[in-house]
Amino acid sequence: MDRGLQMQHNQFTSLIEFSAQRMDSFRNLTTMQEGAISDLYDEIHTIFNTESQDQHRLVMALQRMQKYITQLLHIDELCQSIEFLIQGILTPQLVSETTLRTNLLIIKTHLQQFFPNIHLIFERASNFYAMHNFRFGRDDKRLLIQLQFPLTTFNHDFLVFEVTSFPVPVTGRTTHSF
Repeated sequence: MDRGLQMQHNQFTSLIEFSAQRMDSFRNLTTMQEGAISDLYDEIHTIFNTESQDQHRLVMALQRMQKYITQLLHIDELCQSIEFLIQGILTPQLVSETTLRTNLLIIKTHLQQFFPNIHLIFERASNFYAMHNFRFGRDDKRLLIQLQFPLTTFNHDFLVFEVTSFPVPVTGRTTHSF
């Protein structure tokens, strides 16, 4: 019996040693996996932070590109407005309607104060865009536009008519009446 117990004890001891070795191997494997997972976490964290920074850079670049495109559109509008100006057409991009209205009110107030018998013929800003009555020039980097504001002494609406005559052939008559 002693021998049977000794054998069982040896088997049990070897089983415990084998289990201890397996547990050591498992612990080493777990420690290595923990290190690998920790390294992988650090890499993912670094990539995520870099991605966040890259997204921020991309957003900033897109915003700047949008501002650049907006500036190009403004420059294109300015070029078109200058082309129209050369052709004799004043556009609201060069002289805004608000600026024109403000100046009209200032002129009207000044005329009423100092020259009560003189009135503006046109009081709407849109009339000045259609009139083609201006001069322009350049002073270094500034574009100068001189608008001419027609004045009258009439205190009522001033109507302008243009008479156009058409030649009518009349046969057999010496006078030109019917």
